[in-house]
Amino acid sequence: MAPGDENYRRLSQAYVALRKSSNAPPTPIPDAGKPIEPGKSDPRIPAIAAQLVAFDYLDKAAAGAVYTPPMVAAVKWMQADYGIDP
Repeated sequence: MAPGDENYRRLSQAYVALRKSSNAPPTPIPDAGKPIEPGKSDPRIPAIAAQLVAFDYLDKAAAGAVYTPPMVAAVKWMQADYGIDP
């Protein structure tokens, strides 16, 4: 029997959304060796935003080419969920 908690529900929804969107694996995001600063543009941002949207951490309307405050919050939320230090 599947767990009934909120994290499992979100994971399930993200999985279903990804399966519907494409059978291709997500594009790897290259490590440029330095963090992206809030308010800045970076070629990695669209791929990061797409993955945050796919996993329900970011609203699609907030995705873009700039590391905005909503995107920063989504990254921190995802990091907290995965036990990653911000």
